[in-house]
Amino acid sequence: MHDWQKEEKLLARRLSGRETRGSGRGNQKGDVRAEEYVAEQKLTSKPFYSLSFITLKKITEEAWLSFKEPLFSATITVNDELLRFHVLRTTEECAVVKAKSYRITQYSDGDEFQTPYGSWKVEKV
Repeated sequence: MHDWQKEEKLLARRLSGRETRGSGRGNQKGDVRAEEYVAEQKLTSKPFYSLSFITLKKITEEAWLSFKEPLFSATITVNDELLRFHVLRTTEECAVVKAKSYRITQYSDGDEFQTPYGSWKVEKV
């Protein structure tokens, strides 16, 4: 089993959901589907992950087609340790990011940012 598959399995367990067959390539989108969320999982060996707003748009549209909320999960590697973050939509107003992406790092816990696709909050899990 690949490391990315292990991360999807862990995310499914955390959300009390299930992995999507084919990692969302078929009719059901997202890597993990739960009662409340459609989630996308990314794993990197780098100490950061650049989350493009196009990815947020994609997961938002896929989630809303199922009447669910989008959730983006990133696992980054810092000093050989895996750090896991969830990026969730929020209804709170927050700072507008003028870039086309948001960089998730080990210091991102609690960050909030605004995109054309809504307001988002980063939580370390």
